[in-house]
Amino acid sequence: MRRGITFLAALLALLLTVGCAAQTAPEVDPAALAQALRQEVSFEADLRELSASQWENYLALPEGTEICGYMSAGTTAEEILVAKCASEGDARTLKATAESFLADQRQEMQRYLPEEAARLTHAVLAQKGVYVVLCVSADAQTAEEIIKEKLG
Repeated sequence: MRRGITFLAALLALLLTVGCAAQTAPEVDPAALAQALRQEVSFEADLRELSASQWENYLALPEGTEICGYMSAGTTAEEILVAKCASEGDARTLKATAESFLADQRQEMQRYLPEEAARLTHAVLAQKGVYVVLCVSADAQTAEEIIKEKLG
């Protein structure tokens, strides 16, 4: 009986370890992922790179966040954002901030560029471990595939 309990405890520990390991995102360079999205996803507008301080005009970035991203010059809602946060908690917070940012953009675009509001509705926003990725493009499926491939 005692061996059975010991065996079950060891098996449970192993399963928990494997389960936790499977949820950890691989190490990703935010600039490289942002560049891959820029090159492989279709965009209608030219995208310009924004610095971390420029992104802070749109999003409250948690301290210690490494960020890389691109945004259209205003003719479309297209954008790419890849962030590596200091912790998973910070990443969850940044994702929630990005969701609010998208909702605000959708509301604004509804007034001026309704077709862009639809594009924002289909934006890809993902958080895996310490990473947050946002891609707004009509080619959301390709963006989603790239993000899944890079973040696991």
